Amino acid sequence: MSIDGSSALTLTDAMLLEPLSITDPTVYSTCVALFACGVLASAAGMGGGAFYVTILMFVGGMTPHDAVPISKGVIFLGSLTALSYNMLTRHPVEGGSIIDMKLVQMTVPLALGGTMFGVLLLNLTPAYLLTGILAAIVTFVSFKTLRAAINAHRQEKMSPLPSKDEAEDSRCYTVPHFNRDELEEGNSLSWPLLGHRPLDSALQSSRVIVDCLLMSLLLVAVILLGYSSRQYPHSRHAANIRGGMCFAAFLLSVWLHGYFVVKILKEGGEDWTLPRCCIYGLVAFVAGIFSGLVGIGAGIIFSPFFLLMHVEPLSAVASAATCVLFTSTSTTAQYALMGRIPFDRAVVYGIVAAASSSLGVRWAASLTRHRRRSYLIFIVAIASALMAILLVVKVVTLLVKGK
Repeated sequence: MSIDGSSALTLTDAMLLEPLSITDPTVYSTCVALFACGVLASAAGMGGGAFYVTILMFVGGMTPHDAVPISKGVIFLGSLTALSYNMLTRHPVEGGSIIDMKLVQMTVPLALGGTMFGVLLLNLTPAYLLTGILAAIVTFVSFKTLRAAINAHRQEKMSPLPSKDEAEDSRCYTVPHFNRDELEEGNSLSWPLLGHRPLDSALQSSRVIVDCLLMSLLLVAVILLGYSSRQYPHSRHAANIRGGMCFAAFLLSVWLHGYFVVKILKEGGEDWTLPRCCIYGLVAFVAGIFSGLVGIGAGIIFSPFFLLMHVEPLSAVASAATCVLFTSTSTTAQYALMGRIPFDRAVVYGIVAAASSSLGVRWAASLTRHRRRSYLIFIVAIASALMAILLVVKVVTLLVKGK
């Protein structure tokens, strides 16, 4: 499929990739690259969405407009693995869930609205601009990862290397700098930042069940509105139809976000104010747009943002992964209904990525116990920097070719 700046991708264009063949060496090389990337990214505690798109472009030989939809399918399968892991993981201090339902409520509605705009913009964005945005995101990830590696290395140098028995006994992550008494007294982190209540008991509450149902209904509405807006590409009112559908999805997202804001503010708590809720909604909307536009899982935005808002790290990562499940489901379904996802490739690559993520999490636990995780994060930082350089070269090449 040829994409150029003068002729944007039409809404009726179908995927022109050839069916998956077991004799194609590109398939195997792509699987190997995705597996290695998935292991490193998940072990370093970061999402691999931006890396998946880059690998599909350079190793898989796809255009950016083909790589983004397939990447969403890969991320969707990986998010299911992450959700199952996070739901079974207990918080090391409180013993409850590490998923903060309030964070999910504050980010999912407007993020879903943003995904519809992102999917629409993909069809209107030239390849060079799409690659340029991806290069900027990967560059940001490189600096963020390098900083995390330096901090982790400093902490490892300050902490004594555990003995063999201690390493074998350390089977779970520890959360430094706060304890149960501090949490109960409100001197360190407050209850809302660790989840309003443990997930197993929260699911028994009818209010939480209704909230999850509302987010699921909004997900279905966004998918259907996004699909319906592309059913009349040759109509002279096509632009008005797409605009109306997008506006309707945005209104539904704003309404649900407002509902959750009112609910959380009524429950009280020093950690949640109206400006804080508005900031969460704005960042979520932008993350949703980028999720649909450049194929990232949005976790690359949510996780750093949650940490910036002083959310406990373990809860921040788990909650971000839960939000990614909603955004990836929305974008994957929209692209699938448009006929933009070849399911043979998405399933194969998705299984590889999901397996690599599971292995990466276990590897991270082992490295953490032995105070060696910083070495891995340094490797990821170097790899992401190389990907950023390749993407910049790709942008220059596309500009020279006028694409």
